[in-house]
Amino acid sequence: MAKVNPEILTETPATAVLADAGVPYAIHSYCADPEQTSSGVAAATLLGIDPRRIFKTIITACGEGYVAGVVPVAGSLDTTALAAAVGRQSAELVEPEVAEQIGGAALGCISPFGLADGVDIVVDTAAMTFQSMLVDGGTRGIAIEVFPQHVVNLLRARVAPISV
Repeated sequence: MAKVNPEILTETPATAVLADAGVPYAIHSYCADPEQTSSGVAAATLLGIDPRRIFKTIITACGEGYVAGVVPVAGSLDTTALAAAVGRQSAELVEPEVAEQIGGAALGCISPFGLADGVDIVVDTAAMTFQSMLVDGGTRGIAIEVFPQHVVNLLRARVAPISV
């Protein structure tokens, strides 16, 4: 069982978006390693949750704008598939500081619910195979459990096979 860190605030901009929309969610907190920026698989281990149910949000530059891919933490983003999902020819990962600016959170904590306005979002089809999924909560040590269809509906996201 994961250790809960009582010092972690559970209200984040991401949870505020969900609460304002009336979308049900559950908070999972864990003691994250502050030195580790890629902590999705570690979070799964600490929470005792299948890493295929935990998703990371990756920001890309795609055409004239930005597109976020929401993919399993145990996998990687297929940028070609992401670009195709939004009708563009290519997508490239952005620099970490750009990702943090667009994502409104530190690298490794970016939530699909905290993105800047105008960012297109594509959720990997794998998410739709689970009753619930977990995404970053916008701060280290917080994961948000939500229904995949609520993610798609609230964020007006596309669903496509974008992970490898």
